[in-house]
This record gives sequence, C-alpha cells and structure tokens, in this order.
Amino acid sequence: MPGFAGILGPGATYENSLLLEKMLNPIVYEDFYGTGIFIDKRANLSIGWTYFRDVNSTHMPIWNEKKDIYIILSGQVFISSDCIEDLKKRGHVLSNGRYDYLVHLYEEWGTNFFNRLNGQFACLVADHREHKVFIFNDRFGFGRIYYREKDNKIYFSTEAKSLLRIFPDARELDEISLSQFFVTGCTLRNRCLFRKLSILPPGSIWTFGRGVTGKKQTYFSKEPSRVNDYIDKEEYYRDIKETFKSVLSKYATANEPVGMSITGGRDTRIILSWLDFSRSKLRCYTFGSLYRENRDEKIGRLIAEACGLPFSVVIVSDDFFNLFPILAEKTVYITDGLMDVSGAAGLYANKMARNISPIRLTGNYGQEVLEGAVAFNASSISENFVDSSFKILIRDAIRAYKEERESCDNYSFVMLKQLPWHHYNRYKLESSQLYVYSPFLDIDLVEVLSMAPLHTKRCSDNIRSRLYFEGNPALARIETDMGYIYGKMDLLKKVNVAFQGFTFKAEYAYDYGMPDFVAFMDHIFQPLHLERLFLGRHKYYHFRVWYRDVFSNYIKEILLDKQTLSRPFLNKKSVEKIVLSHIRGVANHTIEIHQLLTLELVYRKLIRAAE
Repeated sequence: MPGFAGILGPGATYENSLLLEKMLNPIVYEDFYGTGIFIDKRANLSIGWTYFRDVNSTHMPIWNEKKDIYIILSGQVFISSDCIEDLKKRGHVLSNGRYDYLVHLYEEWGTNFFNRLNGQFACLVADHREHKVFIFNDRFGFGRIYYREKDNKIYFSTEAKSLLRIFPDARELDEISLSQFFVTGCTLRNRCLFRKLSILPPGSIWTFGRGVTGKKQTYFSKEPSRVNDYIDKEEYYRDIKETFKSVLSKYATANEPVGMSITGGRDTRIILSWLDFSRSKLRCYTFGSLYRENRDEKIGRLIAEACGLPFSVVIVSDDFFNLFPILAEKTVYITDGLMDVSGAAGLYANKMARNISPIRLTGNYGQEVLEGAVAFNASSISENFVDSSFKILIRDAIRAYKEERESCDNYSFVMLKQLPWHHYNRYKLESSQLYVYSPFLDIDLVEVLSMAPLHTKRCSDNIRSRLYFEGNPALARIETDMGYIYGKMDLLKKVNVAFQGFTFKAEYAYDYGMPDFVAFMDHIFQPLHLERLFLGRHKYYHFRVWYRDVFSNYIKEILLDKQTLSRPFLNKKSVEKIVLSHIRGVANHTIEIHQLLTLELVYRKLIRAAE
C-alpha cells in the first residue's frame, strides 16, 4: 500500500522540505507510483505521500468545504453506500474521488471517527478549528507507522527506510528484534528491527495540540467483548452469517473491475457464495506452479465455472528464475527487512496479478479470524549459524514468544498479536503492488466474532463449510484442496482426503521439510529429477530445489562473500557449511538460507543504501 512520510514540529520550511524529499524518495519504488507534497505552516507540518497513479485515487489532502480540516490517507477504507448517501443528505459536497467522503465523516462523527473507521490504513487528520493534528492507524496495525522523536520534532513514515535515510545512527539492527525475527519470522511486541526507531502500536491515535509533544492513546479496547447474550451456537452462527452477507457489498462493486484470487480452500468460496455478481465486476485467477496444474488451479477453475466468472492462472514461470535476485532484494527493501526472501515468489505473482486488476479480493485471514487459527510459532533453527553470544538472545526470543502465546486465548492472540506482527509482513509486500481487500477483516464482522459466549467454542471448521453451503450449494459439492466435501463422506471420498493429505505432506517433506538423510538420497538420484513427482501439487514455490539448482550461483555469490561472513552475530564456518552442503544437495537448509540471505540484503539494500 502506498504510504506517507512527514515532519511535525517547528523549523525552517526550506530545511524541512529538503529532509522531507530525502524521506519520500526511498518509498517511491514502482513506476506506477505518483507522489505529492504539502506544507502546512499553521500546523508546523511537512508531509509527502505516494499513491497508485493508474487507479482512481482521491487527491490529497482531502479538504472540507471550509478548508479548515483535511485528511491524508495511506491505505483503504470500507464504508457502506448508505453512509455516503446520508452525508449527501446532510449537505456535504462529494466528488468522484475514492475517499472524498472521509473528511465529512470526521465532521459528523468527531472523535468517534477514529474507532468507527473500517479498513487497513495509516492516516493523518489536521483540524485547524481545534488546533490539533491526529496521526493514527487501523486496529490490526496493517497501516504501520514508524517514528522518531528528536530535537522537538516528530519524524514519521509508513516505512522505516524513510527514517533510515535521514538518521545515520538508526542504521543498526536491534539485536533483540533480530533474534525475534530469526525465531518467529517477525518482530514481537511492536519492536522495530532498527535501533532508535519506534512503531506506533495497532489501533493508536497520537494527538498533537499547539506544541509538538503529543498524547498517545489506543482508540478501542484491547480485550475481547466476551458476553453471554447468545443463547446457543445457532444464534451466534446466524449473526456471523448475516453480518458477513451485509458487509460484502463494500468489497466488490460495479464501479471498477476486481481481481478475485481463488484457492482450493474454504474462505474464497465463502465470499463467492454470498457475493452479488450483478453488482460487481469479478475476474478470477489463482497462482500456479511450473511443475504441473496444482490443486488451486484445478479447483479454482471449477469454482469460477460454477459462479459463471472468467478465470485465469498466474504461473510463477521460468521468467521468475531470471528475476529472482532483483525480486529478493526488492522483497526485503519493500518490507523493511520483515518479509524473508521467499516472499519474492509472492511479489512476482502479485505483480502479474496487477495486469488483471489493481484490486485483489482475497480470502486471506478467514481461518484466522473465524477459527482463531495460530499461523506462526517459535523455532531455534537459527542457532545453526549464529555465534555463541547470539544464541542467548535466540533463547530469550523463544521465551518471549511463549509468554505472548500463553498470555491470552487463540482468538485474542490472532487479533491482537498475530495480525500486526506476523501477517503484516506479507500484507505489506502484496499491498505494494495492488489494493488487497479481505472482508474477513471487516470490523463489523470482527466485533460479532469477538462476542463469542464463554460457554461456546469459537467458530469451527464445520461452520466455515456451512457458510458457503448455505450461500451456494454448488460450491459445497466441489471438493477443497485437501479433498473435503461438505456433508457426509463415503469411503471413496475419505480415501481421496487421505490421498490429498499425503500429497500435501509429501510435497512439504520433499521441499522445506526434507530430512538431511533423505536429502542425501535425493542427491544420489538427482539426475532423475524426482521433484517432478512431488512438487507443484499444492504450492507454487519450491525453494529447497531452487536453492540447490537454479539459484545456487547467486546464493554462493551473496552468502560466501567475505563481507557477508564478517557480519556481526554470524558463525563463519557454520554459514559456509550450510551453504555448500545445501547446494551439493546432501542437506536441507532452506530455512537457514532464507534467513541468511534476508539478513545480508537488509545490510546491503536498507542500511548501506541509506548512507
């Protein structure tokens, strides 16, 4: 998602403008990005932003009629058409911009504006009537805001690289944050990967009056609203279903074509089961493997056909191999080092999907939100390549994860910690290419789910299936990627479920999860290319084999470089052993190579490039 960067505080306008230019330049990394700059002397504010030039975007700032309030938005907001019609009835003048209504909502709702705003965003509101500036983000923290307070000024940006450009002393990795990244694939407790930079927590609002010192608050309760109003599970389920049906119209309208990324799972078909196709322009697609037609392709095609929708496949083809060095570096750069280089495959796929539509409607987060599914865990695998002193930090990071995991139930962990810490990383990468819409993050739906009665188990796997069965029984007759079909399963169907489960596990075992002794056997039979038997059935990226074969020269060039091997925290001999044994094919070190390559690209593309 395009972002913004700014400076709040007293200072010469010219000097702030020069600094702002330095902050803005690093976040313009696509040729379809446009930029804007605004200097507000009354508020001591200098701010710049990026946006998608080829999408009907609202011109920033968004002013009210009296020109005494304006808004600058990064991200996306979803609101009902009834709400917009109500604004018109109240006399507000709205143009055709995507978000021109926002400033009028602030006028109508006042301070309730912040907790009623629905979407994934970072936002600034300047209210000259009250002499206040508000900086805030969404409750899931997808609209991340980095900041630094220095010399009676606030420097802020949606991307850390903006601040790295103007603060040389921040161009160092925070050891605790790095250890957490190695252990969990993200940083915990809203920590920044870089020293002396901070992150505004999810659902925060920072209020500035006439002075620079602001007041930080959260605008919604961090605790789930557990109530006992529901008599039974049926009442709870009905509220989920009716709320989901009511929010869908906000995510796919007839105003613009929307790309629907279909998978073989349950969550995309839940959306399609209840969506009004007569009021939307959907173009369906899925991501495919170069090895064979995978399960998402086969099932996605059937789902699209059942819905009468066009369908295409975005294949991560041989072209990706040539582009991998560039895409890996860009993945690390875009996400400020938080998405490891395996995200290069997703970056490639989403770049291609943008040709179908710059808007992607997805079932992402459905299982997490509906079931409280925990998607990440702690691992000590990085102990294989760090030095002895850093191993202590690795163990501390594992304890930190366990403390966070045990401090609340699954649902609270997902909503308050997993989404802003773990899911943010991939969301940031994908939303740099297109708008990513997921109705499962709609706050109306989330608020219903958060009111699960204490005696009722949270939404089960069967309820997810029931949601699409009741919306479109034809979709329930199509098996999922794991072979499940809604309703009673006969013996043949159960055998198919077992077979699909086997192929899923076999693909993982042949890729990321291959034990070293099996890797050695695979090395012996490498001329036979046995990967063709296992890979591509469920996934579209296969890094173990790719690191061993097609990317081997790049891996050696980067990771065996003297500069890389001299980095802090690393055990030189261990790194060399990991790289060479994997490339020879006698061991599986896919995860370690992900981490090592990501770390080195952080140094090269974020720290050194900012100098």
